[in-house]
Amino acid sequence: MAKVSIIVPVYNVERYLERCLKSILEQTFKDIEIICVNDGSTDGSAAILQKTAEADSRLKVITQNNQGLSMARNNGLDAATAEWTMFVDSDDALHPQAVEICLQFAQHQAVDLICFQFEKSSGGPYSIKELKRSVIESKFSDNPLDLALSKGRFRIPFSACTKFYKTSVIRNVPFIKGIYYEDGPHTYALLAKHLRTIVLDAKLYYYTQNMGSISHISSNIKQLQDYKTLMFYINDIYVKSPYPDDIKKIRQHLFPKFLRHQCTCCEKASYEIKDKMFRFFAELLRDYKAKKMISFWGCGPINYFKYLSIMKKY
Repeated sequence: MAKVSIIVPVYNVERYLERCLKSILEQTFKDIEIICVNDGSTDGSAAILQKTAEADSRLKVITQNNQGLSMARNNGLDAATAEWTMFVDSDDALHPQAVEICLQFAQHQAVDLICFQFEKSSGGPYSIKELKRSVIESKFSDNPLDLALSKGRFRIPFSACTKFYKTSVIRNVPFIKGIYYEDGPHTYALLAKHLRTIVLDAKLYYYTQNMGSISHISSNIKQLQDYKTLMFYINDIYVKSPYPDDIKKIRQHLFPKFLRHQCTCCEKASYEIKDKMFRFFAELLRDYKAKKMISFWGCGPINYFKYLSIMKKY
């Protein structure tokens, strides 16, 4: 049984896939299994996966009809057999020491989750600096929500790919199927468990922001619908939490950020759908307010009264 499972969802990424797989296969820690989930690719991705699997038995390929990123990750996790798990998106790459460094910290201190930082990449070659565990600064917490909501260098990133998970703690936390921003519900559901967590001040992941990413999608109603799914999911988890302060922190520090994003989506919408977007956003605001997910102190006076105005107008 491998020590670490690395799950790679694959969908039409032939431009980046070889770079991604090379960065994983060349990890300094070799006892890994690589589970690539081909999510119905129609380009040359499947051929690249087949060729790589034939050359290295550590790589296993799961083929499924197109179901989206969340289901690809879920199905990959179902197949994982190792004690630890990582997710790597197929247009991104890992630092060659990423697994080794994470395991060193995991073995030094009994933890459930290790988080690290990322560096933006153009999708081409990237610089690699040799790392030593002894010089990497870290911070331990058994209440990682505080670090996720902080702004310091030990802030826990939103992304599922900047984490090294004990497999047993994520088995029952699936990614929500068919939504944008799928990393958010997963990350905050885990943080609600108050996992023993170490955050590293080290960039172990190379993130490629390509033109197919969510940040380049034109504003649409689905973005607002998915924010509702995201916020209701997180709210329901933390309302039931045995740590009563956590829901207060979520509503004061996280939800205001999501509300600003939704308002921005409406403001950037094309003229043809802008009115429809704001009307839908107004409905959502009323739902959020009914669930006490909007507050004067969390949003701040300017945004709070702005949302009240939108509800009144629409």
